[in-house]
Amino acid sequence: MKYSCEINDLFKKNDCYDPLDPNGNFTVTFDTYDWADDGYLAKVTIQNFYQYRHVDKPGWQLGWVWQQNEVIWSITGAFANDQGNCSAYQTDIPHSCKKNPEIVDLTPDALLDNKSEDCCRGGVLDAWAINPSKSLSSFGIKVGNLGGYPFNGNPPLNLTLKAPGLGYTCGPLLNVDPTVSTDFGGRRQRPVFSKHFN
Repeated sequence: MKYSCEINDLFKKNDCYDPLDPNGNFTVTFDTYDWADDGYLAKVTIQNFYQYRHVDKPGWQLGWVWQQNEVIWSITGAFANDQGNCSAYQTDIPHSCKKNPEIVDLTPDALLDNKSEDCCRGGVLDAWAINPSKSLSSFGIKVGNLGGYPFNGNPPLNLTLKAPGLGYTCGPLLNVDPTVSTDFGGRRQRPVFSKHFN
C-alpha cells in the first residue's frame, strides 16, 4: 500500500504567497513494503517540491495521529521526540507509544546503525530546483499493535509538517499507485504493498 499527501501552508496569509514559486509544495509518502509480527514496515519520505523555499535548522518535524492503537516499535533515520506512555509493555518496549507522535530527522553524526537512505541532515531540506538530491528526507518505521493478521494498515491522520517559519498542514492521505523497486540486478519489479500520498 502506498499513501501520499501534498502539504500546503498551515496559515494562509499574504506573506506565505511566494510569487517565484506559487505551485510549490511538500509531499509526504508512506510506502508499506513488508508485514511484521503485529503490523508493518514502512518508508516515509518527505519531498520538498518548492523551487526556492528550503527548510533550515532546526529542521522539519513531522507529526500525525494514529487511527487505532498503533505503536512505533523501531525507527531508522529519525526518532520520535517523545516516547509516550509505554507502561503496558513489560519486555519489548516500543520506540514510541504516543497516539500523536512527532518525528524529527537525525543529525549527520548519527550512528551508522540508526541511519537510513536519504536521512540524517538534521531536518534540513534544500529546494528542489537548487539541489534535487537533498530536497528529500526519508526514514523507516516498524509499526505494530494492530492485532492479528490480516492487518488493517490504515494511514495516519492529520499530518503536520513543522518547519522554521509558519508550518504546513496536510490534506487526507490518498491511496495511490505503489512505488516499484527492483531486485535481481533490476530484472524483477517489486511493488510496495501500499502507498499513501498527500
